[in-house]
Amino acid sequence: MDGNPGDLLLTSRTDLERLCDLAGRMGLVQLPLFRAAADGLLALVRIEDVSAPWPTWLIERNQHRPICFMVGGDPGFGHPDPAPAAWACARRLRDWCHAAIVHGAAGEAGHYRDAAASTMLLRRLAFIETTSARAAAWGTFLRCPRTLVIVPTTGVHPLPERPRAMQ
Repeated sequence: MDGNPGDLLLTSRTDLERLCDLAGRMGLVQLPLFRAAADGLLALVRIEDVSAPWPTWLIERNQHRPICFMVGGDPGFGHPDPAPAAWACARRLRDWCHAAIVHGAAGEAGHYRDAAASTMLLRRLAFIETTSARAAAWGTFLRCPRTLVIVPTTGVHPLPERPRAMQ
């Protein structure tokens, strides 16, 4: 999925099938996007490391296919959520993408199904996983005319942790 040293690199259909199996058993809402990649409908590139550079070799290797380029991770699970310009790959991503989904809400399978369909239609989709507080900044930063910003209608994402009651 991405080409960062030390990160998991899924390159074969078998690897992607295993990911889909695991995602299905875990009930992960990202399954529709993983399934589209496993079926060869799109390439999926994912960067969670703020310092990771633009993966030129991976983009070039998949230039004949629609590509969904995911940045970030669910901040509620310990992933960083810095400003867009802090990401080493962000400026190249901004120039590269034809459309963007900025996801600053709890995940739903429909969001990832829409991402897969949008990638296949528009060929170069940036999918940003961020907090609701950073979502508008990402939308502005990308300057993409086809940008969908998803934030909760009430509240924030992620929800702040509640202090544990003393036992």
